[in-house]
Amino acid sequence: MSAMPEFSSFYRAVNAGRDPLPWQARLAAHVCATGMWPSEIAVQTGLGKTSCLDIAVYALADSARQGAQVSAMPRRIWYVVDRRLLVDVATTHARRLSHLLAHPDEASDGTSIAAIRAVADALSSLAALRSADGPLHVSQLRGGAELGSRAPDPSQPALILSTVAMYASRLLFRGFGSSNSMRPIDAAHAGVDALVLLDEAHLARPLVTLLKRSAECDLGSPETTVPATRARPVLVALTATGERKPDRFELDEADLAHPLVRRRLGAVKPTRLVEVDRKQLSEALCDAALDLVTARGAASCVVFCNTAGRAREVEHLLATKVTKQRSSLEVLLLTGRIREREAHLVRARLLDENDGVPAGRNTEQVRERPLVVVATQTLEVGADLDFDALVSESASVRALTQRFGRLDRLGDRPHSAAVICHLRDGDDPVYGDEPTAVWSRLVERGETELGLGPAVIADVLGEPADFPPRAAELLGEHLFEYAKTTSPEPGEPPIELFYSGLEEPTATLSLCWRAHLPEDGTRLVPSVRDIESVEIPIREARDALVRRGLDPVRRLDRDAASLETVAVAALAPGDVIVLPATTGLYDDKGWSPDASDTVLDVGLLGAGILPLAVEAIRALLARSTDPSDVRALLAELDDFADEPDLEAETDVIERLLNVLRGLAAHEAMVPGEWASFLDHLEPRPVRANDDVAYLLARRETRVRSGPQV
Repeated sequence: MSAMPEFSSFYRAVNAGRDPLPWQARLAAHVCATGMWPSEIAVQTGLGKTSCLDIAVYALADSARQGAQVSAMPRRIWYVVDRRLLVDVATTHARRLSHLLAHPDEASDGTSIAAIRAVADALSSLAALRSADGPLHVSQLRGGAELGSRAPDPSQPALILSTVAMYASRLLFRGFGSSNSMRPIDAAHAGVDALVLLDEAHLARPLVTLLKRSAECDLGSPETTVPATRARPVLVALTATGERKPDRFELDEADLAHPLVRRRLGAVKPTRLVEVDRKQLSEALCDAALDLVTARGAASCVVFCNTAGRAREVEHLLATKVTKQRSSLEVLLLTGRIREREAHLVRARLLDENDGVPAGRNTEQVRERPLVVVATQTLEVGADLDFDALVSESASVRALTQRFGRLDRLGDRPHSAAVICHLRDGDDPVYGDEPTAVWSRLVERGETELGLGPAVIADVLGEPADFPPRAAELLGEHLFEYAKTTSPEPGEPPIELFYSGLEEPTATLSLCWRAHLPEDGTRLVPSVRDIESVEIPIREARDALVRRGLDPVRRLDRDAASLETVAVAALAPGDVIVLPATTGLYDDKGWSPDASDTVLDVGLLGAGILPLAVEAIRALLARSTDPSDVRALLAELDDFADEPDLEAETDVIERLLNVLRGLAAHEAMVPGEWASFLDHLEPRPVRANDDVAYLLARRETRVRSGPQV
């Protein structure tokens, strides 16, 4: 085995020649020397916490020198965070790291090649089976189960980038996107030989408790198979607003003296305070953003709202004023109540190197038009985004700290500015009375403009006053029942209670929309995937469904594959409701109880499946840009549906191809999407469970959809 390089050499090799910051090198040295991670890493936003992935991979390779059987570092490195945008960005870095380890010769110079090859050789020595993809397996878990999401064998070093729900569901034998037969395997991958880097841990405090309780309730003895240091999940909380644990890892004097750290922590971020009545709040947020962009010349601005409803209202006001003023301003909306498909389009826009807002973007490059992003908490910890200006509702200490991390993130925007708008009458529906206490502390300082840069924001805002959400306490009996993956007990408690909490506002169910629904008890094709669903507070979902006359509704049955009809009053947290696409309640910007237009079925598009049913085709073509020939296409499809022989005689196949050619002229929401979807369909109809006939994509292009959200 090649001699291990210094961590700084490896870091430079996989990070385009950049030197590690002092804290990164110090943490790597500590982990390698002691074989242990600190339970909390309190490094401020913008200072490279994602590098913990590099440190973990390096430490695992370093421990391989002890031998595969006694290596102290866990084989599976989980990066878990309650924001999909961060999962996406971390995955991009993880895949680049994996690629370099598989192809060291692609590094920039001889020194880098040697450093990467040494780490790759060490990692390879740990795996029982050699993988063609290289020594480090990478998978992303944030919606459904994709082919290749598991490492080839349990000994394979792996980076797994996951949302909280995807990790916690696996830990409790109910893996979202896992089949019944694979749930025990996925539980073992999450609960044994696993290092869990929980980013922004303050957003997932119930998961911290769950990990501790699951270890206490587990009566097994994994120590007989792996060393004790790897027998249970090793949890590391990555957050600057954490619980101040005894072994908390923080910046030291060497870090604070570093020029890059000093510049980023020294950003001033001047902030103006505005107090308004409830009826004026949305207007005040809108006007503050317009003022920062038009009067102060900010090229980009983020507006943080505490609720999704407020965010939609502010976005609508902004869009209306922009239209009236004939401004070139671009307005985007991003909330947590949007399907992954649409959210992905927004995130891609934000991360665009030329016209988005990624940190490190060349500020000398003139933006085509100013950009205003209206967002909820979903963007508070959203990756390396860097705005020129910020507007926010008053909020909790933790929320404001995270929000200001999106403003002048790298400390190179001296003209950055912010506005905080406070509601003077009443508590906040999300943060209770804490915003009022924070506001009082801000006002008492008596300054026209406050500086809320990273170096001072903690002192200015004061100590957080929030409490961890109440979560259900996991008992040994719960874990014993969850382990019965083949025959789950009826009426078992939803797993969300253990990692999301018990409070009614946080209790959610999932909604998805389908162009074709089979009869009760018939398997839903394709299975529901997380990327096509949206989570809604259960009380709000019930109210909207009843108001629209959608009672009863269709719910995924216990088998997570077929449907059953239930009353809206009987809906429970964690339920998955499948609505006909024609019911509305959703638009291009997300959940909208007043929307009535047909919703695009992205489950069919994503899985490469087309039901040969008139109502399904009509729903899929509802957004057609050229509907003139839709009636003729549906008539031809009706004729085909009556055809008794699905093995397809020549004339049936020809008529079917004519239908496909006609459909290819239509576009859905993304240009080219329909044509690509139809191009991959096999023109050979099949039936599933006595339902309508389907066309399937060619096997090599088909996406595997897990049976459960």
